[in-house]
Order: sequence, then structure tokens, then C-alpha cells
Amino acid sequence: MAARTVEGFVFGDIMEIKGKRIFTVSSPASAGKTDAAVTYAVDMAAKGHKVIIAQPTKTCIDEWFAKAQERARSLRKRAVPVYRFDSSTCEDGQVISTIMGHLKCPGEEGQVLFLTQQALLRLPYLHRPEHWHVIVDEIPAPDVMFCRHLPHNHEIITSAISWQDFSADNVKVAATDNAKLRRLADGDDAVDAEFRTIARAILDPDYDVFAIRENIERTVAGDTENGKYPLYLFGVLKPSAFTKFASAIIMGAHFEESLLHHLWAVQGAVFEPHRQLINALRFQQHQNGHRVSFHYLAEDSWSKKLGGKKVNVDGTEISNTILGLTKAAELVGDQPFLYQVNKDVEDAAEELFAQLSLPPEYSPEGATENSPP
Repeated sequence: MAARTVEGFVFGDIMEIKGKRIFTVSSPASAGKTDAAVTYAVDMAAKGHKVIIAQPTKTCIDEWFAKAQERARSLRKRAVPVYRFDSSTCEDGQVISTIMGHLKCPGEEGQVLFLTQQALLRLPYLHRPEHWHVIVDEIPAPDVMFCRHLPHNHEIITSAISWQDFSADNVKVAATDNAKLRRLADGDDAVDAEFRTIARAILDPDYDVFAIRENIERTVAGDTENGKYPLYLFGVLKPSAFTKFASAIIMGAHFEESLLHHLWAVQGAVFEPHRQLINALRFQQHQNGHRVSFHYLAEDSWSKKLGGKKVNVDGTEISNTILGLTKAAELVGDQPFLYQVNKDVEDAAEELFAQLSLPPEYSPEGATENSPP
């Protein structure tokens, strides 16, 4: 099969998906996907199916789990078991082993099981995945990255891997010392922990791991030119992470525009809208886009470095971030507005709005609401 490319990255070995599709729900915010997905999952379980719901955070699980329990209790024919396995329900350090134990002996009955995405993707072994349906809330991160300057200590990981030609600029990484990689992946040594995420990806058959050829060759040869060539490894999540299940549904806004969609499409994944869930949403696109306008402070891509850069405004030096918030406040005048900033500028933003007589009130979701005095 011919190689395919995504923005210059060449995939030589296209993975066979064996005809399995990944269903998608490209729902906008507030469309009611929680209610739709929970109803679907509990109703599936009531028919004897086993369903995993994987979510990005424990906070998300809190909301969905409560709704699932309520839905399960409302069924008249028979109760549907609803479980959650995360750090709030499992002993410290036992989340993965607890999940694996349950999946090995889940019983014959239908059920709904809540996990975090991280836990699902970390499972070293999944017993009979073809017996489970999975619903993924929000689009998973399709990659993991490792970038460190290691002129003297690279052997901590390079001694446990090999690499072979893949493209002009990249090599494909494989494990040669599984025991050492497992120590890096699961050990409690603080130095080993620096390599934990990438070691897990190298050991995981659902990831392909690559390195920039020049960087890894220079690192191993001791020719890094004072940090110019750090060791750069990156893992790409494969469709097999979800096509192994009886069915897989990924829910997230603008899924077709996501990096995961583009990466998996060239690997042979087939995507299909999940009509039942989509039809259960309150709406499929926002109707008031014409009421929203966007204003840009800079033409360059925004970054923490750019936000912290000082500029001179009327003889006073302020950061681009504070300049942006000041301009935003001028635009909205005395109307209520929301703002969200990084933690490192939270105090400065609060001080700015206090000076503008707009005392902030913090919402539970983490955004910050300013109401006029």
C-alpha cells in the first residue's frame, strides 16, 4: 500500500483497520451530549451490553456518573450497575490494577464503567475488549512528546531502545529492553519519572514512537552543540486504541478538524457520524454566531513568551497579556464579561480590573466573571 502524508509527515506502513469504523459525534458546546450519551450508555447496558465511558478528568466523571446513576435508577425492568474507577474510588496507586481486575471478571450482566481517558490508554492489557463498547468524551490527545537535553544521561533511555529508518528526517523507535522501560514507566525513582510518559508509549502497541534522526544520532554521539540538539521523541496514538472494542464513539466539537482525525485518516481509519446520538442533541450547530466578533491583539501565534513580553504604552511598560486585557475591558465598557488567563498572570489581571473598578468574581468552572459595580 502506498505511503500517505499529513502535512509533510510520511506514514509508510498503513495499518489495517479490519473494516471497523470509529463513530463520531461532532457536537457543539451545550448541545446536550451528556444527557444523550448517558441515556444511550445506560440503555445499552440494560440490554446486556458492557459500556466504558472515558472522560478527560475526574470532574467530568462526577457530572456524568451522577446522571448515569439517576438514569439507571429510573429503569423499571432491572437495575443497571454503574461503576467508576479513579483516584477518588481506588486506593492510592491502585487505579490501573483495579480496573484490570474488574475487566478480567466483570460478570455477565450489562453495565456502565467510568474511567479517565488517561487510565484507559494506560492499561497494559485489556481483557476481551471485543466485549465492550467505548464512548470517549472529548477528543483524546493524539501524541505524547519527550524533549530533553541529555548529553551525559541519554543512556537511561537510549540503552533500552533501537531505531530504524522511517523517513528522511525521522526514525522509528522500538523497545530492546522491556524490563528497563517498564521500570521507567512504572517506577518511583524521581529521575526515572522524567521518562515515564514516553517509556509507556514505547511499550504500548497502540502507539508508534519516532525520533528526529539528527537529534538522536547527535545525542548518542555526544555532539549536541551546547543543547542545540536535544533528544526529541514523540509517540503517535494509533486507531487500534479504539478499534479493538465492539464499537467506539468519540465525542468532540469540530472532530473533522482535529489533529487526531487527520492522523488517523491517513492510517486507514474510517469515521462515521453516530446518527442516533447526533439526532438526540438539542441542536447540531450554534445559531447565534453572527452575534460574536473576534479581536486579535497580535498577528503572531500567541504564547506565554509573547504574552510576557513588555511593551511601552504611554511611557509605562506593561506585558502584552495585560495590554490585551486592558483593550478587552475598553471594548466591552460597562457590560458584564468573562475572561480567562493563565495562573501566572491571575493576580496581575485581578489587580488590573480592580483599578478599573471591575472587581472579579470567580466562577466554579475556572473562568472569571467581571460585573460592573
